[in-house]
Amino acid sequence: MQFFSVTKAPDAVLDYSIDWTKWLNGDSIIDSIWTIPVDSALGIVKSSIGGGLTTVVWVSGGIVGTVVPIVNQIVTTGTRQDSRTILMTIQDK
Repeated sequence: MQFFSVTKAPDAVLDYSIDWTKWLNGDSIIDSIWTIPVDSALGIVKSSIGGGLTTVVWVSGGIVGTVVPIVNQIVTTGTRQDSRTILMTIQDK
């Protein structure tokens, strides 16, 4: 599993993406599920798949001083499955 780190202000509603192109090696994404811990005070506003190669999630909320793992699990047309985690640090602007 690979990790990426980002920062976010609690009042921001922003998009975060993962580019799976190299890992896919010609395959494409048909399903993408994002999960966050229930007690994180973060909310997923919406998510999408871009061209079968990238995944995007829009996130709101959060508690200052926390680091929250946001996990993206994908399934491909070739039935491969994998996940990546974004470690989101919540901090004031």
